Amino acid sequence: MGQISIKKDTTQNAINFDLAISFTYTLLSIYKIMNPFEK
Repeated sequence: MGQISIKKDTTQNAINFDLAISFTYTLLSIYKIMNPFEK
């Protein structure tokens, strides 16, 4: 039981981490589009 829950948590964390990266990348892309003259 404990082993399964640990594996499930790890998978959930990996999914959350992936979503966070995608979300950050999207925000950065929008920011660059809105501020094209920023370095």
